[in-house]
Amino acid sequence: MPIIDMSDMPAHLAQQVATLVNNPNWQAQRQQLWDDHLGEIYAEYKRSKINALKLCFFSGQIDKKLLDYEHLPYLFDLFPVISPDSICYLIDTLLPLLEGMKMNDDERKTVADCLIEYLSALVGAEFSAMPRWAINQLNEGAKLDIFDWLFGSCYQNNRPIKHSYQPDHPGWPLTITTDKLLLRLLLRLMSELANNSDLRPSILWQRPNYLASLIAALPDSYLTANWDKDEDKQDTKTYLWIALAMGISSATASLSPRLQALKDKHSQLITTVTMAAEQRPLLKQLLSDLQAPSAFFKPILEYAEVLNIQIGLDEANLKIWQQHFNELEPREGQSETYWGFVDLRVAPDAPDDPDNPDLVLSLLAKLAPQLTEQWLAIRALNIDVGISLLQKPYHKNYALLFECDTRCSSNCDTQQAEQALVALLEQLPITALESWMYHTSTFIKNRS
Repeated sequence: MPIIDMSDMPAHLAQQVATLVNNPNWQAQRQQLWDDHLGEIYAEYKRSKINALKLCFFSGQIDKKLLDYEHLPYLFDLFPVISPDSICYLIDTLLPLLEGMKMNDDERKTVADCLIEYLSALVGAEFSAMPRWAINQLNEGAKLDIFDWLFGSCYQNNRPIKHSYQPDHPGWPLTITTDKLLLRLLLRLMSELANNSDLRPSILWQRPNYLASLIAALPDSYLTANWDKDEDKQDTKTYLWIALAMGISSATASLSPRLQALKDKHSQLITTVTMAAEQRPLLKQLLSDLQAPSAFFKPILEYAEVLNIQIGLDEANLKIWQQHFNELEPREGQSETYWGFVDLRVAPDAPDDPDNPDLVLSLLAKLAPQLTEQWLAIRALNIDVGISLLQKPYHKNYALLFECDTRCSSNCDTQQAEQALVALLEQLPITALESWMYHTSTFIKNRS
């Protein structure tokens, strides 16, 4: 097995690697992570390549068969130490070898390309129960060290990435347009605002100044409320509007500590963007317009208020719910792999459609018959109801997701629906309940 010579590794980094790989507890944790998660990601590779990846993951040695630009971000991630120093060392060691190899021009990548790709792993939305990248096992401080090294304290269009331990090194240029970077970051934050507690908290919340500087650096055309015929540009504008407007609220009891912390982080971001907007009149006007999200969105996009309710169940009741929802065959066109992520739509105009049975009503008839009339009254509120059964390995508990959608009804009352649904669910044998609402616009109208 031809191993790349790494005898020139800086002493401090070599010591860090040796300390880890010679620690039995670290090796056991590493094995668990590979067996439970990472091994599945690389399962389709040839056995020889899997063995090479595992060699890097467990020892830090790199087989020459992994020398290609495609694997570089993975080697950053699988190396025992993940830090600016380790990434710089791997670039120093591997890039000259890659540049000396014969390959087509379209197979080559710049250092910036590889770093940006790894950024997706650093800030991407990951389920805490099913990590796909080793970097997401790092503590928040270590993640922020990498983020700050790559991007600094505020957005720069042409940012020189400095070598972390060689001050005389020229570093590498990182050029990325505001809209592409912003879209990537906003999608991460919106996933957390809209999704459930099994998502890992994003480090982006700890860098509101960077996000605000990025938004403030957008060209004027991105800060106007008009529709843009350029689909890519409009996508970025849409997600910017939603991320700034969506927020978190509840018409019932106070938010859970987790949701309140998330709301506070979002409020801090809006406050920071508002300060940056003092120098950008168009951004200031956009923030003002978004104070009334319904009035802002409806002339431009199809707008919705979304209500999410997540409940916890003990083992016995979990089994009852699972058996009830899994009695039905997957619907036509639905992969059995995803059965368990079951979407139920109770259409206001066809509540008894035999092809779309009301699974909640039949479940209540078994668990709590006295609540069936209460459910029928909720169903009469003219709302669309979606239920997802969130199961392992990605989720810890079941979650009931109820959507009140102004696209389907102009007179549905999200707050009334939340109050009624929470009142019903609290009478069931559940162990936990979280309820929250946010603004969104997921479907774009056809426009010429």
